[in-house]
Amino acid sequence: MFKTNLENQEVIAASPSGKKIHWLVAEEMGAPNFEMRYIDMPPDANPSKTTHHPHEHEVFVVSGHGLLTGRHNGEDYQTEIHPGDAIFIPGDEEHQWLTPFGEGLGMICIVPKGSESKYKPAAVKEGRVKGDE
Repeated sequence: MFKTNLENQEVIAASPSGKKIHWLVAEEMGAPNFEMRYIDMPPDANPSKTTHHPHEHEVFVVSGHGLLTGRHNGEDYQTEIHPGDAIFIPGDEEHQWLTPFGEGLGMICIVPKGSESKYKPAAVKEGRVKGDE
């Protein structure tokens, strides 16, 4: 068993847009199949569009109000997202999270283990993240 708390988790990776990624459960913590992250986006963040090859991810919006844009089956889409929304993004689907409404976004994101290892902070990769006692 591994338990940690977002409030106590200081290990983050920050993107140029100000998006912070908190690695809550990772392969290095004993997770055999999936990894859980908490993503904190500031108001008016404008991260670049991204495509995750070939892995999917599942997202649950915890707080804030934002926009999800992307391209699915050759069609562009744009949808507002709110707390309580659950979102599935298939692998290879271009998408972008935006916060144009003056609010940030807080989201839980689940990805297959190891699929986003290149974004992990050194403390996670080196197994230096400790759980709650």
